[in-house]
Amino acid sequence: STSMDVVSDYDKAARFSEYRTYSIEAFRAPDDVSPMNRERVVDAIRSEMSDKGFIETDSPDMLVHVAVIFQGLDSATAVADYYGYGGRYRPYVWGNGLGLTNYTTYSVENYIDGSLIIDIADAQTRKLLWEGIGNEEIYQENRDPVTEIPAAVKKIMKSFPPGK
Repeated sequence: STSMDVVSDYDKAARFSEYRTYSIEAFRAPDDVSPMNRERVVDAIRSEMSDKGFIETDSPDMLVHVAVIFQGLDSATAVADYYGYGGRYRPYVWGNGLGLTNYTTYSVENYIDGSLIIDIADAQTRKLLWEGIGNEEIYQENRDPVTEIPAAVKKIMKSFPPGK
């Protein structure tokens, strides 16, 4: 989605102009990633690679590895509210603060930290050439995976190949 953070890195010595073909070699994801969403990720990568002029083949120059990682996390916040005659931060606090009451409200929000990692390696040497990572805090189920998954892959692969 648009709030996804993306980072990428690449081998500065790699000659990306010499690579023409690829194959998707591995896809690692938790069991709760549906087969349909796995296929959407793979199709989106194929589309991006094709748009960039690369051809999928059984004898590739590059290997594409995909990983999906989900981790459940909690976010806690605390808000302090001060009440009293005049309020704590007002110029006149009655009785040097006597009668001042402090209420702290705590809230915990559960979310999933999700990452989509796309690695591209040299098929001969198996040396990593490029890596793109998209990371997002997920607070609700994906409502439109048909458009959101390709958009996420496009955003991650925007910098591949480097220099274009």
